Amino acid sequence: MRRWLPRSLWLIAWSLWGWLGWGLYRELPRDLGPPLAHLISGAKLSLDGFLGGKPALVGELYSAPWFLADRERTIHCWDAQTGRELAQTGPFHVSRWAPDEPRLSLTHGVAIEGDESQQGSARRYKVWDLQTGIARALPEGFSQLLDLHATRPWALLGSERDQPTKVAIADLGTGALIRAWDLSHAVPVKDALVHAGFFDDSDESLLVVLRTSVNSREWLIRLGTDSAVSSAVALARDYHRFGPPQGGRLVASAWEEEDAIDEVLDCATGRAVWSSVAQGDAAIVLALGAPSIILAARGTRVYCPTTGLTDIASGATVWAPESGAEDSFLRLAGTNAFWVRETWPVRLRRLTSGTLRTTWALRSLDDGRLIVRLWEQVCLNDTRTLAATHEGAVYAWPASANYLLFALCQSILALPLLLTWLALRWRRIRHRHGAVRSAAPEAVQ
Repeated sequence: MRRWLPRSLWLIAWSLWGWLGWGLYRELPRDLGPPLAHLISGAKLSLDGFLGGKPALVGELYSAPWFLADRERTIHCWDAQTGRELAQTGPFHVSRWAPDEPRLSLTHGVAIEGDESQQGSARRYKVWDLQTGIARALPEGFSQLLDLHATRPWALLGSERDQPTKVAIADLGTGALIRAWDLSHAVPVKDALVHAGFFDDSDESLLVVLRTSVNSREWLIRLGTDSAVSSAVALARDYHRFGPPQGGRLVASAWEEEDAIDEVLDCATGRAVWSSVAQGDAAIVLALGAPSIILAARGTRVYCPTTGLTDIASGATVWAPESGAEDSFLRLAGTNAFWVRETWPVRLRRLTSGTLRTTWALRSLDDGRLIVRLWEQVCLNDTRTLAATHEGAVYAWPASANYLLFALCQSILALPLLLTWLALRWRRIRHRHGAVRSAAPEAVQ
């Protein structure tokens, strides 16, 4: 028993060391390895991401204007495997009053922008192929781009004030009109206008928000595939922006006095099932842009960059950024994940001579679990075989483990166990030598 007890304790200790090693292997930052190609040497890029299903990267040469300033934007497309530039599209005028244009769809490989020189019904959208730079026009009579389909090359269009209230689906590849809906009699008022619209994630219907011009009352309309209005519910607030639906729920933002309110609405009833209120400077920032929250886990959870991931039913926080040390960002394009920038303590930065300053963690949008941690932020393609940095370098994915750093950390963790073993062994040897010395005089006598 005296022999097996210490052996069991040592087995537990080394098992704990191995378990900590597995955690380190998962948590430590990984290396991207040698680059496969360089897009532009010596230039910093602002990458939008990879085109869906193709080894092509889309972005622009980096510029740092104030985020509300008007500017001209030229979109570049590069071959990610060779670094060769395929096409340039633009320049597009980015206005502080229309920050969402031009609208990019990496899945379909297009950029969409309305003609700013025309107003009302004369305004028409054009679609540019990002790989060729060829432009085509979308159907006339629709001056609002409401949404883009997640998988099919479809665009949801809406009419303006001086047109009959209607929405339509157009083909991004050909510019042809696929189907149109007349919503003039969808609600019991005559002055209802198209305010927002989305493709439902169930792929069986459309969600359209109509708004009256007199008292700003809003209705949420569900359109079936048979061109019929299947439901219409009145909304309790006057929302100014909406986010894409998921799991029968919709994200909406409202502005009341000095507060910015983000809510999750039930599409069947129009009632809010979750709400968040921002005040002060944060409210001003939220009011200027799109909703700051997105739905996750089939509409059962909501993600906000400032508060983290929250379960809607229970209100419990699933994951939250560490105050002062972590800054989270919106969804990584084309993935069900988001980036978290981790700032290390000043003392640790000084200890490593400034090398360990910032790391980037990619976390799941469903539960906040860590997917991978890197030394810099990257863009990933749909098949998860390529990654690109904002310095224009393209790497193979997945990233490899930093085995030198892993071995160093494991050696540090093993040091207390080794020192304890050496101390116990030295004590045992010393005790044995002392017993031999005390036994020698007795043998002589």
